[in-house]
Amino acid sequence: LDVVSGGRLELGLGAGWHEPEYDAYGWDYRGGFERLMRLDEGIRLMKRLWADDGTGEGVDFDGDHYQLDGAYCEPGPIQDPHPPILVGGQGEEVTLKLVAKHADVWNTDVFNGDPATLAHKIDVIEDHCATVGRDPEEVAYSWDGHVICTRDEERLESMLDLVLPIQFEDEYVDQPDIETPADAREYFLMGTPEECAAAIEDRVELGVSKFQCWFLDIPDYDGMELFADEVMDEF
Repeated sequence: LDVVSGGRLELGLGAGWHEPEYDAYGWDYRGGFERLMRLDEGIRLMKRLWADDGTGEGVDFDGDHYQLDGAYCEPGPIQDPHPPILVGGQGEEVTLKLVAKHADVWNTDVFNGDPATLAHKIDVIEDHCATVGRDPEEVAYSWDGHVICTRDEERLESMLDLVLPIQFEDEYVDQPDIETPADAREYFLMGTPEECAAAIEDRVELGVSKFQCWFLDIPDYDGMELFADEVMDEF
């Protein structure tokens, strides 16, 4: 993908969390800590493969979860030293430490995308960077969440009626519920183009440089077009 895209690939990874997805593909749903350790080992393994010098001897890897014997990855990536690795996840003790160790980009989600939570998570990552001996400037931050861009107040209200409340899986008791329009304004980019731009700016000031937007009015493209014409132009 890096080759065919001319070096535009960003590889997004996570430890996995949604058990029905594992069931659908016949995969074992392991405990959370093991999934995280597999993520850690998998990233180290991929970096080894990408760094192979092309001698044809391949890469050996003897990990707790993965083993390679003379494996190789050809063609190698165009980007040097490798495609940016984006890691998603919120756990402060393990996941965000893996971000500090391995990731080029940390990606949040809609339940952790309000400015106060973002600021806290970024502080945690920076603390982990100090622990693992990495410059925190090497990690970029990505906001991932919902967008409703419209000048029509009635349309905004009807969209919120459709999507609220947003509740996470029952077992994730530490995740907030987004229940009211006031909650949504904290977590979404929503409202007029000017309001959406102001919400983006709040996050840019915290250090966020990438935005992954879920336009909630799809398959209607009016909101996306308005966002492209009047919000993106501000940045």
